Amino acid sequence: QIVSFGPEQIAAMTTEQIAGMRRAQISSLTNEQLGALDTTQIVAIENFDIVGLTSRQINALNSDQVQALTTGQVKALSEAQVKAISNDGVAALSTAQVSAMSTAQVKALTQEQVGALSTTGVSGLSATQVGVLTTDQIESFSTASVAALSTAQLAAMSTSQVRGISAAGIAALTSTQTT
Repeated sequence: QIVSFGPEQIAAMTTEQIAGMRRAQISSLTNEQLGALDTTQIVAIENFDIVGLTSRQINALNSDQVQALTTGQVKALSEAQVKAISNDGVAALSTAQVSAMSTAQVKALTQEQVGALSTTGVSGLSATQVGVLTTDQIESFSTASVAALSTAQLAAMSTSQVRGISAAGIAALTSTQTT
Protein backbone atom coordinates (compact mmCIF):
# COMPACT_ATOMS: atom_id res chain seq x y z
CA GLN A 1 0.00 0.00 0.00
CA ILE A 2 2.86 2.39 0.73
CA VAL A 3 3.76 2.27 -2.97
CA SER A 4 0.51 4.05 -3.77
CA PHE A 5 1.35 7.01 -1.51
CA GLY A 6 2.38 10.19 -3.25
CA PRO A 7 5.51 12.07 -2.14
CA GLU A 8 3.35 14.62 -0.31
CA GLN A 9 1.71 11.83 1.69
CA ILE A 10 5.11 10.37 2.57
CA ALA A 11 6.34 13.82 3.62
CA ALA A 12 3.30 14.17 5.91
CA MET A 13 4.09 10.95 7.81
CA THR A 14 5.25 11.34 11.39
CA THR A 15 8.59 9.99 12.58
CA GLU A 16 6.65 7.38 14.58
CA GLN A 17 4.94 6.21 11.40
CA ILE A 18 8.28 6.03 9.59
CA ALA A 19 9.85 4.12 12.49
CA GLY A 20 6.90 1.72 12.38
CA MET A 21 7.45 0.83 8.74
CA ARG A 22 8.79 -2.65 8.05
CA ARG A 23 11.87 -3.33 5.98
CA ALA A 24 9.75 -4.45 3.02
CA GLN A 25 7.87 -1.15 3.11
CA ILE A 26 11.08 0.89 3.31
CA SER A 27 12.61 -1.04 0.42
CA SER A 28 9.49 -0.50 -1.70
CA LEU A 29 9.75 3.30 -1.54
CA THR A 30 10.38 4.94 -4.89
CA ASN A 31 13.18 7.47 -5.35
CA GLU A 32 10.54 10.20 -5.48
CA GLN A 33 9.04 9.03 -2.18
CA LEU A 34 12.51 8.81 -0.58
CA GLY A 35 13.27 12.31 -1.80
CA ALA A 36 10.18 13.55 0.06
CA LEU A 37 11.57 12.37 3.42
CA ASP A 38 13.02 15.12 5.56
CA THR A 39 16.07 14.59 7.76
CA THR A 40 14.04 13.77 10.90
CA GLN A 41 12.17 11.10 8.96
CA ILE A 42 15.47 9.66 7.70
CA VAL A 43 16.72 9.41 11.29
CA ALA A 44 13.50 7.58 12.21
CA ILE A 45 14.26 4.68 9.85
CA GLU A 46 15.42 1.86 12.07
CA ASN A 47 18.90 0.40 11.52
CA PHE A 48 17.38 -3.00 10.75
CA ASP A 49 15.19 -1.47 8.07
CA ILE A 50 17.80 0.75 6.40
CA VAL A 51 19.54 -2.44 5.27
CA GLY A 52 16.53 -3.02 3.02
CA LEU A 53 17.29 0.00 0.84
CA THR A 54 18.67 -0.91 -2.55
CA SER A 55 21.80 0.64 -4.00
CA ARG A 56 19.54 2.65 -6.31
CA GLN A 57 17.63 4.03 -3.32
CA ILE A 58 20.80 4.83 -1.39
CA ASN A 59 22.18 6.65 -4.43
CA ALA A 60 18.98 8.72 -4.60
CA LEU A 61 19.46 10.14 -1.09
CA ASN A 62 20.48 13.79 -1.20
CA SER A 63 23.42 15.14 0.80
CA ASP A 64 21.18 16.43 3.63
CA GLN A 65 19.58 13.00 3.95
CA VAL A 66 22.98 11.26 3.99
CA GLN A 67 24.25 13.73 6.57
CA ALA A 68 21.19 12.95 8.71
CA LEU A 69 21.99 9.22 8.90
CA THR A 70 22.80 8.16 12.44
CA THR A 71 26.05 6.38 13.17
CA GLY A 72 23.98 3.26 13.84
CA GLN A 73 22.40 3.51 10.40
CA VAL A 74 25.82 4.02 8.80
CA LYS A 75 27.19 0.96 10.62
CA ALA A 76 24.23 -1.08 9.37
CA LEU A 77 24.87 -0.29 5.69
CA SER A 78 26.33 -3.05 3.55
CA GLU A 79 29.46 -2.47 1.50
CA ALA A 80 27.28 -2.31 -1.64
CA GLN A 81 25.11 0.36 -0.02
CA VAL A 82 28.16 2.40 1.01
CA LYS A 83 29.50 2.15 -2.52
CA ALA A 84 26.15 3.48 -3.78
CA ILE A 85 26.25 6.72 -1.76
CA SER A 86 26.57 9.61 -4.20
CA ASN A 87 29.76 11.67 -4.16
CA ASP A 88 27.74 14.62 -2.83
CA GLY A 89 26.47 12.35 -0.07
CA VAL A 90 29.99 11.19 0.79
CA ALA A 91 31.13 14.81 0.93
CA ALA A 92 28.41 15.46 3.52
CA LEU A 93 29.49 12.65 5.86
CA SER A 94 30.49 13.85 9.31
CA THR A 95 33.52 12.80 11.31
CA ALA A 96 31.29 10.59 13.47
CA GLN A 97 29.69 8.92 10.46
CA VAL A 98 33.05 8.14 8.86
CA SER A 99 34.40 6.90 12.20
CA ALA A 100 31.40 4.58 12.49
CA MET A 101 32.25 2.81 9.24
CA SER A 102 33.80 -0.63 9.39
CA THR A 103 37.07 -1.24 7.59
CA ALA A 104 35.10 -3.28 5.02
CA GLN A 105 32.85 -0.28 4.38
CA VAL A 106 35.85 2.06 4.01
CA LYS A 107 37.52 -0.40 1.66
CA ALA A 108 34.31 -0.50 -0.42
CA LEU A 109 34.44 3.25 -1.13
CA THR A 110 35.30 4.03 -4.72
CA GLN A 111 38.21 6.28 -5.65
CA GLU A 112 35.73 9.01 -6.52
CA GLN A 113 34.02 8.69 -3.15
CA VAL A 114 37.31 8.87 -1.25
CA GLY A 115 38.21 11.93 -3.31
CA ALA A 116 34.83 13.44 -2.39
CA LEU A 117 35.40 13.06 1.36
CA SER A 118 35.61 16.44 3.03
CA THR A 119 38.58 17.22 5.26
CA THR A 120 36.15 16.67 8.15
CA GLY A 121 35.33 13.23 6.79
CA VAL A 122 39.00 12.39 6.28
CA SER A 123 39.77 13.40 9.86
CA GLY A 124 37.15 10.88 10.97
CA LEU A 125 39.11 7.97 9.53
CA SER A 126 40.83 5.92 12.20
CA ALA A 127 44.39 4.71 11.71
CA THR A 128 42.97 1.23 11.10
CA GLN A 129 40.58 2.57 8.44
CA VAL A 130 43.42 4.45 6.74
CA GLY A 131 45.46 1.25 6.80
CA VAL A 132 42.91 -0.57 4.61
CA LEU A 133 42.73 2.13 1.92
CA THR A 134 44.18 1.08 -1.40
CA THR A 135 46.85 3.10 -3.14
CA ASP A 136 44.24 4.10 -5.72
CA GLN A 137 41.99 5.42 -2.96
CA ILE A 138 44.89 7.35 -1.41
CA GLU A 139 45.72 8.84 -4.83
CA SER A 140 42.27 10.40 -4.89
CA PHE A 141 42.85 12.42 -1.70
CA SER A 142 42.83 16.14 -2.36
CA THR A 143 45.76 18.24 -1.17
CA ALA A 144 43.51 19.60 1.60
CA SER A 145 42.61 16.03 2.64
CA VAL A 146 46.27 15.06 2.86
CA ALA A 147 46.98 18.19 4.91
CA ALA A 148 44.13 17.17 7.26
CA LEU A 149 45.65 13.75 8.01
CA SER A 150 46.85 13.26 11.57
CA THR A 151 50.26 11.86 12.44
CA ALA A 152 48.52 8.63 13.57
CA GLN A 153 46.75 8.34 10.21
CA LEU A 154 49.99 8.93 8.31
CA ALA A 155 51.87 6.46 10.51
CA ALA A 156 49.26 3.81 9.68
CA MET A 157 50.05 4.07 5.96
CA SER A 158 52.23 1.55 4.23
CA THR A 159 55.06 2.64 1.96
CA SER A 160 52.93 1.94 -1.11
CA GLN A 161 50.07 4.02 0.33
CA VAL A 162 52.42 6.94 0.97
CA ARG A 163 53.58 6.67 -2.64
CA GLY A 164 49.95 7.27 -3.62
CA ILE A 165 50.00 10.76 -2.13
CA SER A 166 50.38 13.38 -4.84
CA ALA A 167 53.42 15.67 -4.93
CA ALA A 168 51.14 18.58 -3.97
CA GLY A 169 49.84 16.50 -1.06
CA ILE A 170 53.38 15.73 0.12
CA ALA A 171 54.23 19.43 -0.13
CA ALA A 172 51.18 20.26 2.00
CA LEU A 173 52.34 18.09 4.90
CA THR A 174 53.63 19.97 7.90
CA SER A 175 56.79 19.13 9.81
CA THR A 176 54.58 17.87 12.67
CA GLN A 177 52.92 15.38 10.33
CA THR A 178 56.19 14.03 8.98
CA THR A 179 58.05 13.51 12.25
